[in-house]
Amino acid sequence: MNSRTLAIYDTESGYAKGLLQYINGKQNIPFKTVCFTNRELLVEYLENNNPDILLIAAEEMSMEIDKSSAKKIIILSKGSIPFDYSEYTSIYKYQSMESIIRSILEILADDCQKQDFLEPERDRAKIIGVYSPINGAGQTTFAITLGEVLAQKERTLYVSMKEFSAINKLTGERSQGDLSDLMYFYRQNPQSVSIKLQAVIDNIHGLDYVPPLTFFQDLRNIESKQWADLIEKMALSGLYEIIIVDLGSVLSNIFQILDICDTIYTVIREDIISKAKMDNYEEFLLRNDNDSILQKTIKIKLPAIDEAENMGEFFEKQLWGKIGDYAREISKNVAW
Repeated sequence: MNSRTLAIYDTESGYAKGLLQYINGKQNIPFKTVCFTNRELLVEYLENNNPDILLIAAEEMSMEIDKSSAKKIIILSKGSIPFDYSEYTSIYKYQSMESIIRSILEILADDCQKQDFLEPERDRAKIIGVYSPINGAGQTTFAITLGEVLAQKERTLYVSMKEFSAINKLTGERSQGDLSDLMYFYRQNPQSVSIKLQAVIDNIHGLDYVPPLTFFQDLRNIESKQWADLIEKMALSGLYEIIIVDLGSVLSNIFQILDICDTIYTVIREDIISKAKMDNYEEFLLRNDNDSILQKTIKIKLPAIDEAENMGEFFEKQLWGKIGDYAREISKNVAW
């Protein structure tokens, strides 16, 4: 993935080296990073190299840097930048380092969208679908907890395709993008979707997740085939070994998504109504030549969900509670 170069230049050495260390500690960042706190060393580097991005403190900009070999210059701003360089893209310097990385990736994604860009496809991630025709069966709780467990061993991504998702409310995260943004970008430039994916993902207990849709109508208004293609493209990005897709029934054709899954976990319950729904679901699959979906479906019966005193503790409570123990047993059967 590290086929591009990001050069950082700031004479505030603690800041520059801290940013370098933070970026190098991130997984799957699509560029290698070099750092400079001395102008002469930077100029010497630029004479012999063509970094894709030069991230430079506003007060360090000069005509010499302006005419350098850097393909794109992004200014680290303390709130304002010199008038002579006001046309440059800028990022506020004293925000979180995570936000700075997201901003760089967003800029890189936008640049990719404006030009032909081919990202090589890599080994496909295993796609795990979680779906139940029975409402209120603990499906999402299981899907996220299983993802957290799997993420302890392999790079794992959770994608919610349910009409209403609880994850942002329960984590308290305010996302800078969501699944709709990812789909929009995919439509514009399918070959570089991994860049945009890295710009929008959030994380909970080591599990990366795509922030859910703000307007669930997009699930129905966009053809399921396009959603399936987007998931396949994410699976081929090389960023993850496992992708968990948490599915609802509002999709125009949920079976197109289930068809691309390698394994499907279906939550069941023992009451009469739930059994009748499950029987109808299985009969529908058989009548419509979707028996291959049944063949890769594993029925699971979940233990009781542990109560939590507040939203922020909910997922941690599940991870180390009965659902977490159950997910750890399930994870033993996931082929790496």
